Formats: sequence, structure tokens, C-alpha cells
Amino acid sequence: DFGYIDTGTHVSHFSYTLALALGFKNIIMIGQDLAFDEEGNSHSKGFDFGEKFSGEENIDKLKVPAYAGKGEVLTHITWNDYRIKLEYLFACNEQKAKFYNATEGGARINFTEELSFKEC
Repeated sequence: DFGYIDTGTHVSHFSYTLALALGFKNIIMIGQDLAFDEEGNSHSKGFDFGEKFSGEENIDKLKVPAYAGKGEVLTHITWNDYRIKLEYLFACNEQKAKFYNATEGGARINFTEELSFKEC
């Protein structure tokens, strides 16, 4: 019997579930902004497929709390769903692992400690 690993709805969920299954107690997240930037871009400059995807401007956006309590940021329903599912995973982890959000921007992800990558 090899047990069960919850794959979740996106690769990040699976990655953190796998880290828990492997017994890691300190897990650093980076790149989990789950929000549009100040210019409304979904991806960083230089991303192979562009800073925006076609049709993205038609996606309904919602406001969520920002990283480090710095106001609010815009996200969309899919990224918000990812965020909520990650929060549930982090809140319910029986291994009592600590999750550090070193993304330094984007949406706040509850049940993580917000630190710069350098501080981690």
C-alpha cells in the first residue's frame, strides 16, 4: 500500500501535498501571487506567451486581501479558488508543517508566514 496523495486542482496544491507526504516540516512557497499586477498583467514581463492571455480582459475580477496586508489586489475566480484550497490544505495539515510565503506580492494566503525569500 502506497497511501494516497491529494492532487488537488493545480500543480501547487499537489506539490505542497507531496512535500507533506515526504515529511518536510518547513515549506517555502514562491511565485504564488495568484493575482494581477498593478498594470493588470497576469504574467511577468518576458513570459514566453505574453504578459496577458487573449480574452483575459473579459474575465470577471474580484478584490482579495494583498500580501503583507497592503490593501487589496485583483484576482479572478480560478486563482481565488486555488488560494482558498491552499489555505484549507495549510490549515488542516496534520503534520504541523510551517508554510512560508516568500512570493512578496499578490494575494495574501492565510495560514502562511510571510517572509522574503532571503529571510527563509
